[in-house]
Formats: sequence, C-alpha cells, structure tokens
Amino acid sequence: MAFLAGLNRAQLIIYGIIGLVVLLALILIVGGRDAGPGSAEIIVWAAPHRGIERDPLLGIVDEYETKNPGTNITLVEKDPTNYESELINALASNQGPDIFFLDDSQLLRHQDKISSFPADELLYTSGNFRTDFADMFHSQLITPEGEIIGFPLYLDTLALFYNKDFFNSANIPAPAATWDAFAEQVKALTIIGADNELKRAGVALGLANVDHYTDIVSLLIMQAGDGVYDRAARKVEIDRAAAPLEFYASFAIPEKKNYSWSLAYQNSFEAFADEKVAMMLGYASDIGRLSAQNPHLNFGTAPVPQIKEGARRVTLGRYQFAAVSRLSLHPSAAWNFVLYLTGPSVKRYLDVNKLPPARRLLISFSSDRLVAPFYGQVLSAKNWLKPDTKTADDIFKEMIEAVTARRFDAAQTVSIARNRLNTAYSAFK
Repeated sequence: MAFLAGLNRAQLIIYGIIGLVVLLALILIVGGRDAGPGSAEIIVWAAPHRGIERDPLLGIVDEYETKNPGTNITLVEKDPTNYESELINALASNQGPDIFFLDDSQLLRHQDKISSFPADELLYTSGNFRTDFADMFHSQLITPEGEIIGFPLYLDTLALFYNKDFFNSANIPAPAATWDAFAEQVKALTIIGADNELKRAGVALGLANVDHYTDIVSLLIMQAGDGVYDRAARKVEIDRAAAPLEFYASFAIPEKKNYSWSLAYQNSFEAFADEKVAMMLGYASDIGRLSAQNPHLNFGTAPVPQIKEGARRVTLGRYQFAAVSRLSLHPSAAWNFVLYLTGPSVKRYLDVNKLPPARRLLISFSSDRLVAPFYGQVLSAKNWLKPDTKTADDIFKEMIEAVTARRFDAAQTVSIARNRLNTAYSAFK
C-alpha cells in the first residue's frame, strides 16, 4: 500500500489499466481452455459396431445435460468403415471432437491424441479405476505413470455358440468345458461323406474363413501361458504358440482326427446361421446379428472351453472406450461426461445391446440365458494390444495358412510371426 501511496493519479490509472489487461488475459487463457465440469459445448464422435443401438447413449446424454445445466453434448454417429481415417484427418486440422470412442485394437496408434484424465480436479484416481473396472483394463487404460487415458463402455468376451438341435440329435446334453472333451464332441457332431466331403461341420475352426480367427488363436496362446505382447516390457510373447496353433489348424486338415471345417464354407457366422455347422466361437455382440439373420435358429451359448478342469480360467475380451482429445478446449468438462457415461448409467446401454459390463459392480447374474455366459467371463478376460487390426490379422492368417498348407511346421511359423510382430511394434518404441 505504501507503494501505491507514492504514485500520482496518472500513474495509478496506468497501473490500473495494466492490471486489468493482465486479469482479462488470464481469464481468456484459463476460461477459454476449460470452463470446468459444469459448462461447455462438447462434441462426441461414436462409431457403433454393427447391430449396436445408440439410442441408450442419447438417453444418457439427455440425463447428464439435465443434471449439468450449461453443458451441451452433441453425439455424432460416424460410419465405422472410415471412422479412424476421418478422426485422424479431423484432429490434424483441429476440427476433431472433444470425445471419441476407440476399440482396444486402436489404442496404441492413437494414445498420443488423448489427454490425461484430471484426477485431482474430478476426484477420481487410478486407484478408484482399479477398484471399479475389471483387471484387464488396468495395464491398458492406465499408463505406467499412473494416468488414466480412457474409460471402457463394456467388455465383450469370446464364448461358444452351439446349435441345440444338433446337440440333441447327437444326444449331447451340454457343451464341453475342456478342449479335449470339446474335440470329442466335434467328432460326434461332424458328418463326413464317402468322398471325405463335409456334409455338416462340427465346429468352425482351423482356417482364416472363421470370424474372429485372430482372437481365437490368441485365446489358445494365452491359455497356454503366453501374453502375445507384453506392453510394459515391449516384448512379443509367443514362445508357447506352436502347440495352440497346431491344435487350431487340426480342425481344417483332413488327415487329422479333429477335421471338421474347410474352405467350402463362406465363413463361420454365415455357416452357423444357415445351420451348416454345429458350433462356432463368437462374441455377445454376435447374438443380435444371428437372431436377425435366422429368427428360427435354436442356439445356445456357453463359456469358452479351457485347457483342463480346475485350471486358471482365461478367455479373450475386447472393448470400446471413451477418451478425450488433447485438442479439446474443455478437457475437464469432457472427462466429467465420460466418467458419467461409463458409470452406473451405462447399464441401460449394456442391457439394450446385450453387452457384458466392464465395471465390477455391474457384473451380476444375467437372466438372459444367451448373455449369461459372457457375464461370467468378464473377470477372467485378457487380451493384447495389437499394433493394428489389419497387421495382426495378416500375420495370424499367414500362420494359419502356413501350417494347414504344410509350408512350414508350427515352430518355424511362430518364429516368422514373432519377427513380423516385432517389426510392427517397433513403430511404438
């Protein structure tokens, strides 16, 4: 105050103007960047998978806006076929959304576009995340530094689909719990003609015309004890992959006792819907598609087989997650909505779309007989972060074809695949 007392009127006016300018600049910098959780215009991009209803998301948006006056959220649905390229281009031109949804297979490629979750401001820590969500997410959506970079909407898992009429005709009461018993059921369900032509396939396995073939082979590798890719160590882990690969391929090699599938079939989904195959592996998200394609199909679902009874259960899961762009002008407000969207409110989205939850507290017995097995596998789910879907599919397809065509033995094939995967991951080191 003594300093101010020594100034004349003109000097006081000048210092007052300077102070006002500085104050306005601070307001513009802070206020323009983020108005906080309570007030903002938020753009959300989503690309729902085939058969997924978005109406429940709109309901959650309306509910959030009612509870948070001043926040307006616009949900933009994009075509999944070009969603990723459109998102990249939009972010590059600073015209992207505040929030975008990604598949787990897209995480590595786009992590640099995601802002870190403001844990202190929103009072939600990585410890809370670990408590709330299934274990699989802890090493994928929390960075080594402990920062949260996304929140999952659901956790879908691979399970067994089976034709009940075929099982009844073969006097098989229920699907097997282990792969050895499963192989015996496959033999009982497969019908082979005199010319060694498949009249009915026991299971859709063994080739790359099987939906989710990369995930199925990955599941077998993980059940054998490998992780496929260790993100923390940045290391490809497929040392034990030869035997799982041989087992998978055995269902498509005529000389093998497991033979039950061939290139004569278009793909596993179509064959199962058309009742040309007794079993296939699929996700909960396939249920609605199957029912729509063949409303009269009498099918059931069961947990995916394991290596042996009593072994630590392993299934493979995949998910979509919501993240906030680094370029968002309202990151706190955007993350606040993501936190709400993936909280207990997400249950309506899961129920309508028959998707298993990612949150532990939402995992309970499902009264829907087709969905129940998927709920029961959430906590035992694992997966690996792919360099990208196409690269992973190409490498796994080459492995499968090399073994079924006998170009290389399984060990040689795995060695080649390891080199290709290491090359693909080198872009992220």
